[in-house]
Amino acid sequence: MAIQTVDAPPAPSHDGVADTSFTARFHRHTVDVDPGVSPERTGSGRTTAWMKVRDEIPRDGAPGSLLDQCWLAYLSDDPATDAVRQAYLQHVDGVDRDDLTGVSLDHTVWFHRPLRADEWHLHDVSCHHFSGSRGLVVGHVFDASGRHAVTYAQEVLVRVRRPS
Repeated sequence: MAIQTVDAPPAPSHDGVADTSFTARFHRHTVDVDPGVSPERTGSGRTTAWMKVRDEIPRDGAPGSLLDQCWLAYLSDDPATDAVRQAYLQHVDGVDRDDLTGVSLDHTVWFHRPLRADEWHLHDVSCHHFSGSRGLVVGHVFDASGRHAVTYAQEVLVRVRRPS
C-alpha cells in the first residue's frame, strides 16, 4: 500500500510554455505556482517545472528501469540549482542571475513509484535553508496525474562568477 502525504501544487500545463532547458537532452518548461497554495513555503527559492528527457528511453518491460532512474537523478539537479540561485538573488542585492554559478555538493534521490523519465513530470523544488553560499533544496516529483513519484534533497554551492 502506498499513501501519498504530499500533493502536487496546482500548476499550469506544460503546453504552450517556453522551453527553458540549457541542453538539447531534456525539456524544461518552468511554470509559476502561487506560493499561497503551500503556506509552509514562502516562494523564496522555489522552482516549479515540467521536465522530461527529449528522446524515448529504450527499456525492456515496465517503467522504472535503472536508465529511467539515472535520467531522473540527472534532471533533478537542474531545478535544485535554480532554486538555490533564486534564494540567493532574493536575499543578496546587486547580483544578477547570470553572475552566479552553482555546483552540486550532495544529492540524494528516493524513488517511491516507477516512472518513465521520457514522460512529463512536475518538479516542485524549494530551498529550505540558505546560509553563506550554500542552500539545501527539497524537491518533489509528480507524474501528470499528480501522483508523487520521487523525492530528492540536494545541497548546492552558489558563487558569484569572477570577471574573466
